[in-house]
Amino acid sequence: MPEEYWDEIRGIGKLYVEEELVVGIEPVLLVCIDDKNNRYLVMTYDSYNGIYIYRKIESDELLDMLENRNTMERTFRLGKRIYKTFIEENSNILGVEEYDSQTFSGSMLPDVGEYYEIHSEYIQKYIEKLPISKKLNGGEKMARTEIELNKEVLDYKESIFFGLSLRQFICAGLAVMIAVIVWFGTRDILAKEIRSWLCLILACPFAAAGFFSFNGLTLEQFMWQMLKSCLIYRGRRVYRSVNPDRTENDRILKERYKDCLWQAKNYRKTVRKNEKLKIKAQKQARKKRKTTKRKDDKYRKKEEKI
Repeated sequence: MPEEYWDEIRGIGKLYVEEELVVGIEPVLLVCIDDKNNRYLVMTYDSYNGIYIYRKIESDELLDMLENRNTMERTFRLGKRIYKTFIEENSNILGVEEYDSQTFSGSMLPDVGEYYEIHSEYIQKYIEKLPISKKLNGGEKMARTEIELNKEVLDYKESIFFGLSLRQFICAGLAVMIAVIVWFGTRDILAKEIRSWLCLILACPFAAAGFFSFNGLTLEQFMWQMLKSCLIYRGRRVYRSVNPDRTENDRILKERYKDCLWQAKNYRKTVRKNEKLKIKAQKQARKKRKTTKRKDDKYRKKEEKI
């Protein structure tokens, strides 16, 4: 039984912290167990008001979330019921409200499509000690079978010639061919020692291209990544999680923003056009008044002469 007491919930009893999965100023996502060793996934929503979201969870469901086979939001909705706690008046025990997991408000759960994605050492140790079991068709349970594989299994490459892969063999052949061409092509021009260094310098890049590997990257891929990192995309980079729903929302917002810009642009054009028409109308009105005044003055002068 874990020593750290967490809280007491009506209908369950005392809960103890088994593992803190996400920790900020306080635990945000944690796994608790009760006196009967039942396991609960608990999320902090508003600790000041005693609001926590939890559900009873099996160890294999928890493992699916920790190993990113299920999202956190989906893990909460896998159960039939989701529970929300609240502070009861004149009581040290948290009260409970019960909800259907499929209709429970998504605003109180992790974002849709968001995985756990924490691979720290203490989480790996917690995964290893989880009592995992998988349900079979007959409802029976079978302990998880693990088969140990070579840690470098992903680095395995089929050998073609002399234990070399096809890439290594071709690059090694090119290096030897270039060294031979340079050696015999410059024997009448350069000294023996200089020819040796020249062969070595020209053959090394091809040999390195065949045998170099860094985190699964070949030499040209590694150099391209370094070029992008140091020159092309140089500067401060901001982390952004990829969420399909957020991407769609961003696309919709961008379209609305473009529509607003287009409407604002048309509005400004309309305003400028109306201002020009107004100025033109004012000029025509002034011109008309001047013409009328001249005619009136001319007519008045004629009457005075008569």
